[in-house]
Amino acid sequence: MPGSPAPPLYQIETLAPGVFAAIATGFESFCNAAVVDLGGLVILFDTGQTPRAGRFLKRAALTLTGRTPDLVVNSHGHFDHINGNAALADSAILLSSATAHREILARALELARAQSAPETITTSLREVRADLERRPNHPAAADWCLRAEYLAMLARNLPQLRVCPPHVTFGKRLLLRGRHLTAVLESHSNAHSASDTVLSLPDVGVALMGDLGFSGEHRPPVSQERAGRWREILSLLRRSGCEIFLPGHGPVTDRSGLDQMRAHLAHSSQRAGSTHVNER
Repeated sequence: MPGSPAPPLYQIETLAPGVFAAIATGFESFCNAAVVDLGGLVILFDTGQTPRAGRFLKRAALTLTGRTPDLVVNSHGHFDHINGNAALADSAILLSSATAHREILARALELARAQSAPETITTSLREVRADLERRPNHPAAADWCLRAEYLAMLARNLPQLRVCPPHVTFGKRLLLRGRHLTAVLESHSNAHSASDTVLSLPDVGVALMGDLGFSGEHRPPVSQERAGRWREILSLLRRSGCEIFLPGHGPVTDRSGLDQMRAHLAHSSQRAGSTHVNER
């Protein structure tokens, strides 16, 4: 309805004392995020797909903890997890693994190319919409609808998008100790991306997984080469002592959700292998 307030970009859920999940509700947010109050140190884990998402999360942290984030952790270098950095770069320290930092620098160049030729986005949007009009019952129509929504969002936001690389990087593992909680950051290579950071909170049994985790209807494709490594990481997380898992996409889950993720990865990689053999 005209004049109605815009729906919230995230739904906030309390996972444990001082630990809050922000579940994405649309394309401007798109990936889940989290606010963690360690006690004297407030962390924001991932920042969403647009500066508006980053501003929402900054305000949410203030409401939930009484302060804006001191530290922002980018789980990896994909746009939907870093574009909100622009709303926080002047007031918080941005942190990622060293490998993710290199990936984010590459994303900055990619964005600059798109902003210098915005017609490529609008042309792609027209083509996808034309496919939908011509073949609305095509098996890929649902994916085309999602693609069209994404491209429309990108076209609206392209001029204001700005990639802000992390100020600080770490290698394999980093511990952050607050007055109440300790956060353990661990970087895992060559699974979903070149480097994916999981933030674990052993005091309360919560793990923030980034895109190493997925649930609900979100089912990412995966190559045979990466599926094995990804399943190993999920097995490690299952044995970590954590019981609550926030995936990068989809609802909060538990250890049974990790089992479902491992099953999907096994099935997806087998299917990819079968397709590769048939193509040969």
